[in-house]
Amino acid sequence: MNKVLILTDSTSDISKELQLKHDIQTIPLFIRFDEEVFLDGVDMTPELLYQKVKETGIMARSSGLRSTDFNVAFRKFLARGYDILYIGVSSNLSGSLQSAEIAKNSINPDRIFIVDSKNLSAGLSLLIFKAIELRNQGKSAYDIKMMIEAYVPKVKSFYIIPALDYLHAGGKMTSAQKFFGRMIGVKPIITVQDGVVSIYKKPIGRIEKQIKHLVSNIKTSEKPIDKNLMVITHSLAQKSIQFLKQHITSNMKITHLIESEMGCVISAHAGQETVGIAYLEE
Repeated sequence: MNKVLILTDSTSDISKELQLKHDIQTIPLFIRFDEEVFLDGVDMTPELLYQKVKETGIMARSSGLRSTDFNVAFRKFLARGYDILYIGVSSNLSGSLQSAEIAKNSINPDRIFIVDSKNLSAGLSLLIFKAIELRNQGKSAYDIKMMIEAYVPKVKSFYIIPALDYLHAGGKMTSAQKFFGRMIGVKPIITVQDGVVSIYKKPIGRIEKQIKHLVSNIKTSEKPIDKNLMVITHSLAQKSIQFLKQHITSNMKITHLIESEMGCVISAHAGQETVGIAYLEE
């Protein structure tokens, strides 16, 4: 059996340290400011992105990977003797998965396996960490693919978004909703279901209040959660992510609580100070 290479894209928001530790390979997506194009995490960071939005008034846009991007990556790792498992951003949110399928079919369909996470950010990285567990158990790329696909509908992910400008720019909120939302302190919570982003709730108040409410809802959910693994993430929200982390550890016994930072693609759509959480239902 060939070695298994786990490949993902930059919407997984997995830190370089964790990529190196767990031998995860990542392909960066593209960030665009009008005609300027940058690579997520390579020549553009969330800090630079927010500064550029502030200076230019232009909202950043992201674009998916091309089949040629996957062609290069697939050929490189196949040549090194790997079977490849690509777990990517939801096909409903990006054309990257379709590009991966095109590249796979043009190279070696028998040694490249693709999973549609139907998620992003923390929800996507959760599946990748589950795949790492399975790889460490000696499973084949095909077996890991089948097991991860069974996990996909069990992933729950939520994101608290204080910056309403970004939801408005992404078409998730009207101008009137943004205006009145700011007036009364709305901080929407979005979720990802079946690969589609939607607004879960529109609570009012400080972000700490929303975090407490969200963690309480998770803890008292009708369906029990897998307490072995949980992923939390943020976009330049150190204070909020520490509050979330402390509130989780105080209220739930999670064996592995992994913290990540959102990259440019997710930050461009969610905005600064966003925090998120993802877990599996049993």
